[in-house]
Amino acid sequence: MIHELGNKNVTVVTNSIHHAAQLVEKQIPTVMVGGSVKMATDASIGGVALNQINQLHFDRAFIGMNGVDDGYYTTPDMEEGAVKRAILENAKQTYVLVDSSKIGQTCFAKVAPLKRAIVITSQGHELLQAIKEKTEVIEV
Repeated sequence: MIHELGNKNVTVVTNSIHHAAQLVEKQIPTVMVGGSVKMATDASIGGVALNQINQLHFDRAFIGMNGVDDGYYTTPDMEEGAVKRAILENAKQTYVLVDSSKIGQTCFAKVAPLKRAIVITSQGHELLQAIKEKTEVIEV
């Protein structure tokens, strides 16, 4: 998604070390969320990250998710789920970015009900119709 930003007048907030580096390289104003770094994803999680996110307001949030079932957005890690939930709760509009392999998957930690965000996904999963009854879905 970063490559799509071009010269837009935006400031991006991220908890991802990798995304922050790409944004800075493209000269896009960037705020890096602090906290404990989750080794598997190199993303900031935990109390410091939550505290910082809860002090901000986002016009739009774009977040990845590990699972989207017929009721909830989910992720396997509770701390990561708390960070995603805080982002969602502090945004005017949230978009959940998932490829079709995540549709129909249910992970350990619930993040939010489907109606809280718009799903952007690749086409071709039979569960999409049930999801469309609960939230907007953009198929790309």
